[in-house]
Amino acid sequence: ISASGQYVITITATNPINNKVETFLATENVVIDNASPTASLSVPATLNVANFDTAVATYTATDTNFKAATLTINGHSLAVGQASPATVSLNNSVFELSTLNGATVTATLTVVDKALNSTSVSKNFYVDTVDPTITNVYKTVSGNGTMYIQVSEPIATTTSFVASDIKFVQAGLTFYATQVGTYLTFDKPNGLIIITEFVDSDGNVVYPQDIGGSWKVYVSNITDLGGNPIANSGATWNIAAPAAPKPVNP
Repeated sequence: ISASGQYVITITATNPINNKVETFLATENVVIDNASPTASLSVPATLNVANFDTAVATYTATDTNFKAATLTINGHSLAVGQASPATVSLNNSVFELSTLNGATVTATLTVVDKALNSTSVSKNFYVDTVDPTITNVYKTVSGNGTMYIQVSEPIATTTSFVASDIKFVQAGLTFYATQVGTYLTFDKPNGLIIITEFVDSDGNVVYPQDIGGSWKVYVSNITDLGGNPIANSGATWNIAAPAAPKPVNP
């Protein structure tokens, strides 16, 4: 028998004892299952601070002779039930995603039936559950000077970004970055914002060499690659040129 289905196997045994013949019957129900279970899986393209508490993996795991299903994410496995469909929260201590800062993670659903047929499906998604921060604000003073804002990780700009989303504020003064691509540029892979010219609230030009001392630095619509905004926008920085390097052979 090779076709899938339910069968009854009957065993007959005849044993002569004391010139008598007695017949013993035994029956067993047997299921032959050649079909693989059904499995499907979907996850968010990106898991970040904003959606971490509500994000779910949605899965389907079905089989007439279902035995078990396992969802493995970030190398950690969780047993799940038969479902069509069901969801599992990604904010789950089993998966240990809460401290990942820019990582591509694989989610794999494996479904097994009682005949040990199995089906697996995998999906990758990007996880960044840590907000970026500004780690330094400093200037160089060659020519009119250049202002640098260093962010803790690679950055991206949102579709709403404009140059004036970057501003320096001090006791009644506000200086805005201006002209993306001309006076405002980025080294995005290295998390660096570079400004060579500002304007004040009246449109007057202000150069980085003229900005020093304590300033609150605001950065909006700039995120890390996971879409998380800069956490410490508005923090105060003491802006100065880098210290002159010490001579190698004084």
